Amino acid sequence: MMAQGQPSPVTAQFGQRPRPARLCNLDRLLDAMEARGLDGLLSYYSRNVMYLGGYASGSTAIYGEANGVAAFVISRREPDHPIAIMPEFEIGYFLRQPTWVRDIRLYRTLILPFDIPTEPSAVDRFIPQGAHDVPWVRRARESFSESLTRACVRALQDVGLDRGRVAFDNLSFAPFVASELPH
Repeated sequence: MMAQGQPSPVTAQFGQRPRPARLCNLDRLLDAMEARGLDGLLSYYSRNVMYLGGYASGSTAIYGEANGVAAFVISRREPDHPIAIMPEFEIGYFLRQPTWVRDIRLYRTLILPFDIPTEPSAVDRFIPQGAHDVPWVRRARESFSESLTRACVRALQDVGLDRGRVAFDNLSFAPFVASELPH
């Protein structure tokens, strides 16, 4: 069975080491949110997602920093329940890169053919051999959402931020999420 954060054979061959599981200064982040009267944060800016949750795929270079492919959600009241949201085809990423985030969620991208229903079994084609029994992989598979926006809305709801004061680091993405939240 594969564990979370184990270097791949290729990574080990070239002497590369995974980054630390948590880069962010969590206490400073929580203090900053409290000082600004924020209940939580939704990050979509690629560099912030990497700093906060540890996700930095090569695909982020294609879309640029401001238009990432992943998101990170954290509630000031539930700081031990951060959520990382990433494309379904990247499910193997955290098998080789450790993260402090335990709630990893997936969303559908255009890589998945249109005739495949948006259901957990659609993710199976992206799960590396030997990883189907990894607990967080099973949970991520079950969390599969039809879009990044929908995955973000569910994450906000699950940590009680659907009615809170939430900071966004990408104001072009915020209206899409806000439009799907109950008001």
